[in-house]
Amino acid sequence: AIKDKKLRGQLSAREQLYGKSATVAAKVDK
Repeated sequence: AIKDKKLRGQLSAREQLYGKSATVAAKVDK
């Protein structure tokens, strides 16, 4: 369960990073 939590945390952190870069790219496009 502990390993699962760590993996989920890493995935959510990556998703947040990708989301931020995606919004930045969208702003640059406009």
